[in-house]
Amino acid sequence: MPGAPEPGPPVFLRGPVLLIDGQAVLWDVNTQVPDPATAIPEAAISQCLATWDEDTVRVFELMKNKPEIVVFGTGRTLLPLPQRLRQVFTSNGMQVEVASTRNACSTFNVLVAEGRHVAACLLPLAPSSPLKEEPKPSKSKQAADSIAGVV
Repeated sequence: MPGAPEPGPPVFLRGPVLLIDGQAVLWDVNTQVPDPATAIPEAAISQCLATWDEDTVRVFELMKNKPEIVVFGTGRTLLPLPQRLRQVFTSNGMQVEVASTRNACSTFNVLVAEGRHVAACLLPLAPSSPLKEEPKPSKSKQAADSIAGVV
């Protein structure tokens, strides 16, 4: 397509992300478990989802140009989205599709290719452990900040 920007190099983001209006932003939600070596990832993510409240997805209520569909990736496997979170989307006129994160990414790409106004909430494939100290920013974090307009 003439005038379309050339795609840049791939960006790898660790942790939860939101894909909204062509931007990928880090999503500060709880996906941490005390000991990921002993936790079953699906159970850990399910426990995290159960602790979330409506504020976790409130950003979608505040959007001026709301997406028609929000694709929600729940990690390695499909897990149910708590009704209180689903209600935030539906009460604002948005459909919600819930899938494993891999399938959610595929669905998101198909919907974008169809020209649909879509957003995605994507959880990592496995929960992470709380960090004891603040890590140095990685190149992927710097790239994510750049995409999000932080830098």
